[in-house]
Amino acid sequence: MKALSMAAFNDSSFPAGKVVVLGTPAEEGGGGKIDLINAGAFKDIDFAMMIHPHSDDVLYTVTLGLERCFVRFHGKASHPTVGPLEGISALDAAVAAYSNVSQARQHMMPEWRVHGILINGGTCADVVPEYTLSQYYVRCPKMRDLPIMKQQLNACFEAAAKSTGCRVEVEWMTRVFLPLDTNRAMANIFGKYSMQDGVIYGKDPGLIGSSDIGNVSVELPTIHPKVYIGQKTLIHTRDFQTLAGSPGAQYYILRAAKAMAMTCIDLIQNPQLRAEAKQEFEMTHNSNYC
Repeated sequence: MKALSMAAFNDSSFPAGKVVVLGTPAEEGGGGKIDLINAGAFKDIDFAMMIHPHSDDVLYTVTLGLERCFVRFHGKASHPTVGPLEGISALDAAVAAYSNVSQARQHMMPEWRVHGILINGGTCADVVPEYTLSQYYVRCPKMRDLPIMKQQLNACFEAAAKSTGCRVEVEWMTRVFLPLDTNRAMANIFGKYSMQDGVIYGKDPGLIGSSDIGNVSVELPTIHPKVYIGQKTLIHTRDFQTLAGSPGAQYYILRAAKAMAMTCIDLIQNPQLRAEAKQEFEMTHNSNYC
C-alpha cells in the first residue's frame, strides 16, 4: 500500500529515490530479516520502516532482545505399576524445571521476561516418560542482561536433572533477536502525518514483545510503529486474529500506510531530515546492546 501511494506521487520535481518493498517472513519465529541482512538485502537501503497492528497507536516502539532454547530431559522408561523403581521420569524433571524457572522469575528484574512450554511430555500414561522436550524464551531490553538470564535458567534445568536423576541437554538457538532502536527523527515524521489524520498517541505502553526488526535497526535507521485497528483487543489472541483480518481494520492500516508513504516522501525530498535521522542513528544505535 505504501509503495502504491509512492507510485501515485507523480511530480516532476520529485528527486531521485527508490522505495523497496521487501517481504520479510517469519518475523518472530524464524527471524527472516536476519537471513536477509546476512544476504545483503539491506546493503543499499538507507532507511527502513514497517508497521504492526496493535491494540494502541504506539510511535516509539520498544522491543525486547530475545534468546530461545530447547530443553531435553532423558530418563528411563519403565512400567509405573510393575516396575516403578526401575523408571526415571523425564516428565518429573521437566515439571521441576518449569517450577524452578517460575520461582526464579520472582527475583528477576521487572523488565525481564521468561516463559516456556512443554512440547512433549511423554507418549503414554502407562509408561514412565523417558524423554521430554520443552522450549523457553528469555527477553530483556539490554543485551548485556541476556547472559545473566541464560545462566539462571541453565541452573534451573541442571537442578531439575540432578534432583530426578535425569540427563539434560540445553540447546540455545544461535539466532538472537536484538532490541529495536527506534529512530525518533523518522518516527516524528510518521507521527506528524498520523496525527494529521486523527491518530492520538497516548501514554507509552512500555515494552512490546520481540521482533527481528531490532536486528535491522542496528544496520540502518528504522521505525516500527504500532497501529490501533479499531478495538482494544490483546494481540496474539484469536480475537485479535479475527479483528486484524476484518474489513473494519483496513481503514486504520490504510491510514498508517499513508503516513508511511508521506514519511518516505519527506525523507527523499528533504536532505536535512535524512541527515538528522542518520546522525541520530550514529549516536544512539548501540545504546541497547552495551
